[in-house]
Amino acid sequence: MWFRNRLADQYVIDTSLLTREGQVDACRAALRIVRPDVERFQCDVPWDISGSWPEEVVEAATVLAPLPDDATPKPTYRTTGWVLDFGNETWDAFVAFAPYAYSADAWTSRMKFLVDVSDEGDRLSVRIAPDQLEDFKNLVGVVDAVVPAVEWSRRRSEEWRLRINRRNADG
Repeated sequence: MWFRNRLADQYVIDTSLLTREGQVDACRAALRIVRPDVERFQCDVPWDISGSWPEEVVEAATVLAPLPDDATPKPTYRTTGWVLDFGNETWDAFVAFAPYAYSADAWTSRMKFLVDVSDEGDRLSVRIAPDQLEDFKNLVGVVDAVVPAVEWSRRRSEEWRLRINRRNADG
């Protein structure tokens, strides 16, 4: 199976290269491309920010984690918990909503990570088979935005090292 090497098949999407619409599209593309392997997913539904969501996202949130009729401002943060047995309507709602969640992820039945979306689509990583990579890059639209996780980790480590060195040099 293609999950053996921990980071070899994992990619991070550099969302700084994408528009907000591009971030949403990339999140949804990642979820669609891994769908055949998804056996479970979960997400949060922060209803308190729903005023900024498009109508289709509000509808998707209602499918995933509806608010109780007597909701007060405090209990508007909801979670789906693990969704294990789901049909197309629930999956489609998850795909529509995930880019607006603070945290959303999809996994195999053996708890192998497939997609992790966080910070309302600002952070996205995906595990895909090598033969899916080109299709995924084309779906994202900005080829340079799809970065191998190993390279992404190296870049981030170097950025932190430089920040620390600057801070130490400043005294």
